[in-house]
Amino acid sequence: MRKSPYPLDHTLGISWYISDQDGIGGRLRAEPDDFVVEELANPPDPAISGPYIICRLTKKNW
Repeated sequence: MRKSPYPLDHTLGISWYISDQDGIGGRLRAEPDDFVVEELANPPDPAISGPYIICRLTKKNW
């Protein structure tokens, strides 16, 4: 086991790594374009209340 060198890991409760191997240097979702949004075919019925939000998005390089 190896202690995490990253303060954010400790804040999130990840203090130790099981593996002693170095990582591959990858990064997850480093750029805004790395995020994927799945669209709903039918928006929710406005007459039904619930925990949802309706957004209008502008796609880039589409």
